[in-house]
Amino acid sequence: MNAIELIKNRWAMSLVACIYAAVLWGGFQWIYRHEIELQRLAQAETPNLLRTMRMYRALSSAPVQRTNLDTFVTLGDLLERVKRWDEAAVAWHRILDVIPEQRWPRQRLA
Repeated sequence: MNAIELIKNRWAMSLVACIYAAVLWGGFQWIYRHEIELQRLAQAETPNLLRTMRMYRALSSAPVQRTNLDTFVTLGDLLERVKRWDEAAVAWHRILDVIPEQRWPRQRLA
């Protein structure tokens, strides 16, 4: 079967499209897995301490920028909810390093 006949077969094109979509979806899940897990923990009524600390360790090496500031705000809130005050203070200090002109991170540290 040559390439032209393969393209003409609709099932072959459907299969290629499904594989391509699966690769895109899997790539998205792999790249944003920390963000997805962090949002699940934040939505939980009582977040799991072990998973929260795993997220803290995973995100502690990531640079804080204005584009991912919401992630670190969520992490700081979550660490406060599980009563890990030292780690929460580190998260809020990292946020304050990015946006020193804002008052609300200072109020969270007070």
